[in-house]
Amino acid sequence: MLKGKGPSQQPHDDDDDDYDDEETLTGRDSELQDDIRAIYKRYLLHATEYKRLQIKKIKLEIRKMEKDPDLRDPPT
Repeated sequence: MLKGKGPSQQPHDDDDDDYDDEETLTGRDSELQDDIRAIYKRYLLHATEYKRLQIKKIKLEIRKMEKDPDLRDPPT
C-alpha cells in the first residue's frame, strides 16, 4: 500500500478498460454532431417561419395602403 497519495491509495491502471478510447470518443463526437445538427435544423425552421411571418405582415401593410390612400403618403 502506498502512503500519502490522496484518497485513493491504490495505483489506478487506465488500460484495464474493455473498450477502445478512440472508438468511444468518435461515437460521442458523432452524437454531439447529431445534436448540433438537430438544434441548427430547429433554429433554421424557426428563422424561416419568422421571416415568412414578417413577409406576410409586410404584404398586409401593403394591401392596407393600397385600399386606403391616406396611408400611402403620411402627412409630414
